[in-house]
Amino acid sequence: MAWTLLAILAAAAAAPALVRAVPRAAPWLLGAVPLAAGTWLLATYLGGGTLAADLGAWAPQFGVRFALRADGLSALFAALVGGIGGLVTVYAGGYLAGHPRLGRFYVLLLVFIAAMLGLVLADDLFLLFVCWELTSITSFFLIGFKDTDPDARASAQKALLTTGLGGLALLGGLVLLVAMGRDAGLAPDAATSISELLRH
Repeated sequence: MAWTLLAILAAAAAAPALVRAVPRAAPWLLGAVPLAAGTWLLATYLGGGTLAADLGAWAPQFGVRFALRADGLSALFAALVGGIGGLVTVYAGGYLAGHPRLGRFYVLLLVFIAAMLGLVLADDLFLLFVCWELTSITSFFLIGFKDTDPDARASAQKALLTTGLGGLALLGGLVLLVAMGRDAGLAPDAATSISELLRH
């Protein structure tokens, strides 16, 4: 399951080289990656497959794990993220054809798509928060991509302010959820697990 995120991030890393090597095929090749990831997630869920992955703790002192899980709603949203992300990737290839920074745009767009996918699949509260913040940062750079345009810069700053304030409110809510889980006697890793909190 984690391969879906890793594949999109790998596509992001390869995007500048692909745009230089095969400019006409690059949008299709890059767009196929999130589309395949989203389709696989939904098809696996509908086929009754297990959609859960735990890659271990990345902040063990706080009980924070890199854990992913998909239920029906998150599998549906993963398919939407992959499908729409793939279409936008292909469309951007035509809209920005010949742009000198098209490779950079694809890096930002694919990292944004991976962060969105992480957001809907996260089974850890603080992983969810990290993915939220990553979408905020990448959307800031995407909105302000035409950085010589004052309107684009202003719009990017407004978007960052809005998502930043939303992120602070989200973090406060997540901290409260963890505190409630710990008060209920849950272990540190269980108190940050979304599936464990839902069970209680």
